[in-house]
Amino acid sequence: MVTRRYAVNLIYNGVQATSEISPYLNSFTYTDALDESDTVSLNLTDREGRWAAGWIPQKEDRLSAEIVTENWNGGKEQ
Repeated sequence: MVTRRYAVNLIYNGVQATSEISPYLNSFTYTDALDESDTVSLNLTDREGRWAAGWIPQKEDRLSAEIVTENWNGGKEQ
């Protein structure tokens, strides 16, 4: 049996950042609201203090998130 899977692909300020952010990612939420902008929320662990120091996001920073699916359509991804 082939199971459905998904992953989150993250682009931070135009740079592929999935491998750097994934170890700290507790949860990812995507909301597709009717007649409103979609929203994405990340919940990150910061035990090492990286996000409170050098990694703290700035107002101009941009994050793009893509949900990548595998075997979602019975192995017939489109």
